[in-house]
Amino acid sequence: MIEDTVIVRAASGQPLRRVVIESRNGLVYVANPALLDRVKNGASHPVGFPVMDVFAFDEDVYASLEAVWQTNGATVIDDWRNASRPETLNNRF
Repeated sequence: MIEDTVIVRAASGQPLRRVVIESRNGLVYVANPALLDRVKNGASHPVGFPVMDVFAFDEDVYASLEAVWQTNGATVIDDWRNASRPETLNNRF
């Protein structure tokens, strides 16, 4: 699961493409792929998201969520219905 690409739902509802760094205590710690080297070098830190806000990466689902976000400046729960949990998260939590 480490370094798997996932979609995370920010508190604002914005879909974010992120890379998993680790998971513990019910949180999944992720980093922006563009900052991955900085995280590995300790110059930046991953951000923890609740497991319920982490989804398996699917390009079509991400594109759809991103389009809704760009159009509306927000997403709602129904917009996320096609997003699924990463199998590795289902096995861990």
